[in-house]
Amino acid sequence: MKIKKNNIIISFYFLSLINLIFNPINILIVLIPLIAVFFFSLINSTKYLVISSVIIYPFWFLIRNEYENIYIILLPELTIIFCFILNFIVIRNFKIKMLDKYIFYSLILYLIFSILISLYHTKDINFLIPLIRMFLIPLLFLITLLSVLKKNKNILKEALHLGILSFGVTSILALLNHFEFIFIEIKYHNLEDIKRSFLFSENQYTRLDLNLSGAWGSAAAIIFSLGFILILLKKEKFYFFNNTFLGIIMIFTSILTLSYSIVLSLIIIFVLLIFSIQRKWYYNLALALCSLIVIYFLINIKFFFGESLLEYFLRGYLKAYIKFISNIEISEFLFGFGTRITMGDFNFEANKSILDIGILRVLTETGIFNFSLLIYIMLRLFMKLQKLIFLFPSNFYKSLLILFIIFLSLTHANVILLPPFYPIFLILICNIMNEYNLKFKK
Repeated sequence: MKIKKNNIIISFYFLSLINLIFNPINILIVLIPLIAVFFFSLINSTKYLVISSVIIYPFWFLIRNEYENIYIILLPELTIIFCFILNFIVIRNFKIKMLDKYIFYSLILYLIFSILISLYHTKDINFLIPLIRMFLIPLLFLITLLSVLKKNKNILKEALHLGILSFGVTSILALLNHFEFIFIEIKYHNLEDIKRSFLFSENQYTRLDLNLSGAWGSAAAIIFSLGFILILLKKEKFYFFNNTFLGIIMIFTSILTLSYSIVLSLIIIFVLLIFSIQRKWYYNLALALCSLIVIYFLINIKFFFGESLLEYFLRGYLKAYIKFISNIEISEFLFGFGTRITMGDFNFEANKSILDIGILRVLTETGIFNFSLLIYIMLRLFMKLQKLIFLFPSNFYKSLLILFIIFLSLTHANVILLPPFYPIFLILICNIMNEYNLKFKK
């Protein structure tokens, strides 16, 4: 069987990243293989200006866990910046594929306003550095992606596939670490002290650490969803080959985190798949009634620590929402409290900050105007996706919808711009816009 050059390059990317994590002898020595693969891949194709970042980002937490060198810690961000410069200054590829100018310019405004409003709240120009890292670097990745798309028509599906594959590799490492086949000493947090019961068992189980970020629940939900998508797209041969086994591993790994976000993901996937079935009205009515019964049991079953999803939501989140609404002032409603920043020596958190409210953090941190911009973008994307699914039903479009809704529904963090997940989200929304243009091109 002939092995494609592309598969060899991808394999060496993963091997060099694993070497970077488990062989921290000398920074220069461990970086040489990765740098060599990076430049060799760019010689082979400009699509690796995007794919390199997509593969590296899921290893972001593991890399920063092993090294104190600032350049190693910032490796994913530096890769994006270098690829952006290389594309526009060295290769001089100035054109980008404008998939939807209204979404593109609205997103730029949203990111700029997020920086300016947050800078206003910190009242310190030095905070511009972490704010640029939080909001500008994702924009650089998006612009590079749209530029590469101009000459590589299949880059969006390939990048989505390789992003899922990279998260799959980190999931395998997390699983091996959990069962002590390998040893990864996590320096930034410890889940071993956070134990939970499971279903009807009185025993306390250690939560698996996905080694992706501090937003453990959101990370688990995303890994669960990505694993499900690999299984759902089995018949459509999602880009390369059948990854069903990897999908099962990712689902199993996410379940071992014992997070309620997995239950939320399961409910979202179930509802979206049920209501995407196009049958006669009485079949749809029966399915709707059955799904309501299933959802009722899912939100009332006590999966973890003797508490149902409904009780968990009412105890943890509803109180935070009510507190925010009852204590908000007009200026805070318009411009928020300021973005929470915890980055090295840069730390800012308003007294009224509310963390576990997901995408609503945009409202509390930067105000109603900026939040309205984001809602406009998301609604426009949602309408495009709904039209695609209704007129051209396919498991791929259903997968995009599942991932899109789950990204917007997670409560532990605003994951749409949270590393290491935002490259996947930006690739996701570009897939939605690109597929819409292909089907409804004028």
